[in-house]
Amino acid sequence: MIRFYCKLCGEGINVRDELSGRQIKCPKCKSVRVVPDKSLKIKFHCRNCGQKVRVAQIYAGKEAKCPKCKMVIVIPSHLTGSSEDSGTVTLVCSICNEIIHAPEGTIDKFIECPKCGSYVGGLSNDA
Repeated sequence: MIRFYCKLCGEGINVRDELSGRQIKCPKCKSVRVVPDKSLKIKFHCRNCGQKVRVAQIYAGKEAKCPKCKMVIVIPSHLTGSSEDSGTVTLVCSICNEIIHAPEGTIDKFIECPKCGSYVGGLSNDA
């Protein structure tokens, strides 16, 4: 099962894995949503203790406790990982869930999503 949240109304949505990448209607607000890939993960380090944390992309922007130091942390809204050492950052479009690789210097700017044309931005480079 893939679990994600409607970006418009916040409704939690559960769908079968085979619907990944397809459009569905939110059961609450009826807006059309793209089902994200189940494997999208956000990797970051706790600012307090440095613990490496890996969570599903659906938790971006939410608060959680660090598994090591128990400090409340906000899950960053961008992915890190394979592009971490290449001078690029990996972002996820909040509208269509497209993965966007952008130069590290553009992290504070708005980036146009190549798939849907919406703008991703306003992120800080602290994570």
